[in-house]
Amino acid sequence: MYRAFVLFSFFASFLLFQSAYAQFLLTLYSFLLLSNKEEEAERAENPADLILGKVEVYVEEAILKLGQNTRLICITKFKKKPDTDITSIWLKKAYDSDINETETASLTLGPTLINEYYQPRYSVKINEDNKNNMYTRNYTLSIVNASVADSGLFVCLHQIGTKRFSGNHSVLVNKVIGTSWNTSAYDQTANRSLVEEGSLDAKASETYDLECSVRHTSNLHVYNRADVYISGTKESKKTNVSSLFIRTNASRSSTDENYIKTAVDGAKFEKDPLIQLYDTSLRNKKFKFNYTHNGQYLHCFGANDKSGAGSKDAVIRLNITHAPAFKCDHVQKASLHATNNAIKCKVYANPMIAKEMYWEFSYGGDKSKLRPGQHKGKHDYRITAGIKKKTNEYVEFSLHFAKIRQEYFKDYKLVAKNSEGEKSVKIRLQQKTSPRGAASQTTAQFSMLSILFVVARIFSKA
Repeated sequence: MYRAFVLFSFFASFLLFQSAYAQFLLTLYSFLLLSNKEEEAERAENPADLILGKVEVYVEEAILKLGQNTRLICITKFKKKPDTDITSIWLKKAYDSDINETETASLTLGPTLINEYYQPRYSVKINEDNKNNMYTRNYTLSIVNASVADSGLFVCLHQIGTKRFSGNHSVLVNKVIGTSWNTSAYDQTANRSLVEEGSLDAKASETYDLECSVRHTSNLHVYNRADVYISGTKESKKTNVSSLFIRTNASRSSTDENYIKTAVDGAKFEKDPLIQLYDTSLRNKKFKFNYTHNGQYLHCFGANDKSGAGSKDAVIRLNITHAPAFKCDHVQKASLHATNNAIKCKVYANPMIAKEMYWEFSYGGDKSKLRPGQHKGKHDYRITAGIKKKTNEYVEFSLHFAKIRQEYFKDYKLVAKNSEGEKSVKIRLQQKTSPRGAASQTTAQFSMLSILFVVARIFSKA
């Protein structure tokens, strides 16, 4: 009886264990089944695994001229069309900004343009393709008659359930906003800046810190151009252009004497808060003017080479104070006994003091100094100093000979003086060979050669 009871107890315990194990397996299966259903439900709501690759934004033309048209096409490919609705949005941010949800402008919602600021130049369209076991969604934003306000980072955003997929591309419509001159040149005596009302007062003997600033809507050096040059006119790039300390697309640091750098200005363009302005600065810390710059125009020129957005030019007229300088031929010729001949020279000086110029020469130990209007000698052999031409930059000072004598062929010294110093130059008056004299000399040379040839023939026969 006892043995039967033990066997019965063992068998009952085994059955109870099996039942608990079965219950455990049933509970585990139910849990896994429920988790799988929840995962499938979540996957149906957020089909992240259905998308192929990433959202790509294709732009027909990313750098635009003013008035040009372009299209931004947001291309998204799926393994199959999602069961839930896709919400598509175009956003716009400042140019070259990171993608985030702050300071963005919403442009579209689905097939509708919701931002009135960009109407009617913007339009949006959705195209779907469900072929070849693939679902493709093209979300196209069209822009016509582009303006600078269209510059920015365009973001294409798809919302599927709780998941977001995005792509972006920058569009640039470049424009020069303005140009300006900055200088640390300051007249301590007069207590004023040297740049006032479009003119610059400077001295040729001193150095100046000059800086040209060009404000524009892009930081792309390859498409922006900034030049500093001197021209004979106020017009940009017309005549007598002489390039100065920095040229286009220079690559130098702010530690150099000459440098170019671009920095964010911080100002905003017109009414659009998404357009960031940039200042490109061209600077020379130790620039020197010379006398040829006086009366010329210093240009700070900014342009966009590709965008065709026009250019800006800040112009300063130069008033350069300098010691006298000369432009003339150092050897000038005249014929013996010729009448009404003169040697002449252009004298550049600022300030110009005509009375402080004179010709200095001597004949037979007799030294002479002739200022404008003075003369020496009488009648046919009178020598007169005079001003032939006068401009704001120079005077043409001459020494006129009524009739040329042999003793006049010598050196003449021109001296000029102003508040910046005294300078001089020597000019030699040389006798001009007459055509008849030259012909006689040629004939004599030919006769001598003929004689030498005959003598050589005689000696060869001997």
